[in-house]
Amino acid sequence: MDQQIAKLEGTFVLEGLIEGTLPDDSLVSELRAWEHLVRNAKLPLTVQVESGRFNVLPEMRAGKVAALDASLRDVITPLLEQLIGIIPSGWRVGLVSTLRSREYLPNEEEQTLFVFDQAGMVLVEQRRVDARTIQPSPPLTTREKVMIGVACVGVVGIILAILMFFFDMKTWTQEARDSLTPYNAEEIAVDVEPFAPWMKLKDQTLASGQELTLEFTPTKEWPVTWEALDALYDKSTTLKEKLALQSIGRSKINYRLFDRNDKVIAFGQAIAMMKPPEEESDEVRLFSDSLKEFSIVLHINLSTKRRVIRVELLP
Repeated sequence: MDQQIAKLEGTFVLEGLIEGTLPDDSLVSELRAWEHLVRNAKLPLTVQVESGRFNVLPEMRAGKVAALDASLRDVITPLLEQLIGIIPSGWRVGLVSTLRSREYLPNEEEQTLFVFDQAGMVLVEQRRVDARTIQPSPPLTTREKVMIGVACVGVVGIILAILMFFFDMKTWTQEARDSLTPYNAEEIAVDVEPFAPWMKLKDQTLASGQELTLEFTPTKEWPVTWEALDALYDKSTTLKEKLALQSIGRSKINYRLFDRNDKVIAFGQAIAMMKPPEEESDEVRLFSDSLKEFSIVLHINLSTKRRVIRVELLP
């Protein structure tokens, strides 16, 4: 442990172990309570219990003498006496301690050995030896603390300048704000231009915050039968109209989703359904002869990394 932990003045390390046998598991809770006392005393020790035996082992780290309520010897000795008191007298014969402490003083090392005698008493042997110890760093002055603060501010400023050079901070901030703000159905623009001759936007709502439902009212030009659809297709003079009518015939309408910079962030396809006026009636596919009054419904998923600002329907 000497080679792994620096001999810093004002610190101490613990070595060795304590081991013993438990007559039954009823004493485990008392051992854990004792371990809690050890932790409160700022001693780096831990208790392990297995198969009726227990070990008290040091942790591989140094403790600070200034954190103790008394000298290291006066803190450890009464705790070991309490540990002995937990074990019934007939079982103390198997209680063994090789626990040692090393406290680092200026150019010295105070070594203390804690052992148990046959009567269950704590025996302490102590000595001091010369040692190469390390002085702790002096506390920072007010001026040094201010200088460090100024340096940190400068580093943060440089980092922010680099970020602003490589990234669009305004866009990043807006996207972060968008991710925390729930959707409002009315703020989403809907472009239905290719289908405008046959359907008019009536309402737009959100379900579960991520699914946009668009409800359309059919115009007088809406083809109520397959024959009417074929007739409109034959009369169409542009490719856009023919493609739009084909989409109506398939009951599938394509769409694109745009962000606030009018960039496409997603595209997909929605199933067009006929919705009867009765609220509890089920939606059915287009061109159902059983419906004389209906609206047209599309369900569009808005689950994207960037916020959707506009929806464009496509043939």
